[in-house]
Amino acid sequence: MYYLRLTTMMLAALMSTTTRAEELMVTFGAVSDLAASYGKHDLTGNAEQSSDIASPHIIIGGLDLDGIGEHDDSVEVTITVSVAGGELARLAQGYRLDAGFSLSFQITSAAMRFGNGKVMPIKAKFVSVKGNNRAASFKADNQGDSLTLKSSAPGNNRARKIVVSIDVPVNAADLSEPKVAVAQKPASKPKVGYSKPKTRNLPAKRPKAIAPPEVVTDSIRLPRLFCNNMILQQQTKNTVWGWAKSGETVTVTSSWGANVSAESDQNGRWKLFLPTPKAGTGHYLTIKGDTDAIEIKQVAIGEVWLCAGQSNMGWSMGNSFEAEHEADVNLPNFRIFKSAREHWHEPLEVQRDRLSHWKPCDPVSAAETSAVSYYFGKKLHLELGVPVGIIQQAYAGTPIEGWIPWEIQRDDARTIAFKSALDDTAARRGSREQSLTDFHRELSQYNALIDAGQTMKNSVKPHSPPIITKPADLGHQYPSHQFNAMIYPIRPYGIRGVIWYQGERNSKNAPQAAHYRSQLARLIRYYRSSWHELSEGGVSADFPFQFTQLPSWTPEQTKPVEGVAAPWAVNREMMRLVLNQATADFDFDRLAGENFGRPVAQLAVCSF
Repeated sequence: MYYLRLTTMMLAALMSTTTRAEELMVTFGAVSDLAASYGKHDLTGNAEQSSDIASPHIIIGGLDLDGIGEHDDSVEVTITVSVAGGELARLAQGYRLDAGFSLSFQITSAAMRFGNGKVMPIKAKFVSVKGNNRAASFKADNQGDSLTLKSSAPGNNRARKIVVSIDVPVNAADLSEPKVAVAQKPASKPKVGYSKPKTRNLPAKRPKAIAPPEVVTDSIRLPRLFCNNMILQQQTKNTVWGWAKSGETVTVTSSWGANVSAESDQNGRWKLFLPTPKAGTGHYLTIKGDTDAIEIKQVAIGEVWLCAGQSNMGWSMGNSFEAEHEADVNLPNFRIFKSAREHWHEPLEVQRDRLSHWKPCDPVSAAETSAVSYYFGKKLHLELGVPVGIIQQAYAGTPIEGWIPWEIQRDDARTIAFKSALDDTAARRGSREQSLTDFHRELSQYNALIDAGQTMKNSVKPHSPPIITKPADLGHQYPSHQFNAMIYPIRPYGIRGVIWYQGERNSKNAPQAAHYRSQLARLIRYYRSSWHELSEGGVSADFPFQFTQLPSWTPEQTKPVEGVAAPWAVNREMMRLVLNQATADFDFDRLAGENFGRPVAQLAVCSF
């Protein structure tokens, strides 16, 4: 922290008629936006903000405004925030400013507070504000002490990096540059009738992503799921697989005494089935070939769930309404595996996201995880009292056809027509060969960056593997492409069950939504049967498959709606017809935010 001594700001000068003002700039909005500066001096470390989103109180402390040298003075500003058209919420990326919203910010007070208890009112004004979504614009009306933002586009947005300029009076006759001095132990004088507000311990900036070491030796290679902090499904045969030299014997030895071997086939692939005991932690695995070995540490045994779908499943906890309540979460035996979105026209043996690995749940890993899967896994972990692992595989804007192998849906007339339309588009637009050439060049660049330790694209977003959008037969809308890249590489890892949140992309019109009934049933049957078969019975043939009906974000209906005007309602009904009785009794439509994950978890708890 800086302890700033503004030698020109003597109290006598503050009261003189020859004073003028220098600007102290304060920025707020998202939790990570909090910042302050005075000239070239960065005072962000001196800034604190209250947790009240409707009336944020910001303090820039550790200042010497009266020249005494105690560094017990501060500059403070209080702002009132109100909203029309929705509920006031501050998410990870700023204040919610969705379609139809109007946000109003009013500076209610600004003052210098001295260590002796005296308070001097000063002037402050709004300077600027930014949004978080370029595609969703808003109109700003800045009146100096008030700022009104009105959404002017249908997309969702956030108001962030709101800059306030505070006029700090200085002596006009002595405008020498303020001196910055570090105080050893600043005096702490109690201030009568004043209590400094506290802020939650949210990370100011996302820490740099760490690329886990490649789990590979001269002869053994493992999928990304098999790494330190991994979690195995309890009391079953867990499939362990990888690659070695053709004909090599691979042995997996566990800390609980299980010892299993397999021989790699002509392609170097091997697979074995490792029995696990009851839930526990502190385990390890040793995977040994003919000449070398890999040790996997901090292995847990408990409950493992696959969490898959489109943006509904991908929406991060850090952007949920209750994100700030999870700021101090520390659940080391709640493990999270999340990989970047990816699609491919052929099944992949290993996912390309080199930053994906098992992470214990902490504020950073929780914030980047899907809100639905996070609250689901957290509830299971706390209520069951055993380690829980979630495998998040989500890809925004994708149809259910992309999550099912082509051979499983190749006889479905509507899917055939859907695929044919994409093939026709691909024939007219884009070069397949050029797109593949560009992709492999970008993939090489991505791998080179990760090898060099350059894991971050910017201050908040890590690098991820490239994706192809054109031609259409290589894109993310094509049947089987999400299955090939996001399900095939992780199957048949040992799981208890699946939660699924998808359907919006399959509700463009009522006929498409009606078709969802057969497609969802098809996906469930295939996932269950293939996982059971490939795990040789380690994963149950009827494992729980729980899903959430599409919610209603639109205004309340004033008259009956049916037919082509109500595709989401049709999709919800199709889901209901697929649901088993236990799930049908749950009213998911009334739930929002983190509540989507909790009722699904309650069903899972009830299955034990």
